[in-house]
Amino acid sequence: MNTFVPELSLSQYMATMEQIFFVLTLEDGSWMAMATIAIRTDFSNSRYMWISELVVLPQYRSQGLGKILMEHIRKYAIQQQSKKLILYAGLQREQAHRFWTHHMGYVFKHEL
Repeated sequence: MNTFVPELSLSQYMATMEQIFFVLTLEDGSWMAMATIAIRTDFSNSRYMWISELVVLPQYRSQGLGKILMEHIRKYAIQQQSKKLILYAGLQREQAHRFWTHHMGYVFKHEL
């Protein structure tokens, strides 16, 4: 069971927030796909990884780049001892929902 850590101050909590970028590039340095993640520690002192963005440029979609990025993110989360991955996708982003549910096997935890 997680326990609340009251001695964790707001500044200590904010200091635990790391933001990391994963980028897939071509040889010339131009990018094809990118993801932005943040490692957080909640007030019960459990680490989790929040995927705030995963973008594949239109001309590179359906080539498995999103899956490649997610595999790197998953491995990184394990290395960082994250207990869970959290992502948000706007309600209007139906194409993103299809990617997460059909191609990556994720399920909606809560839909507004």
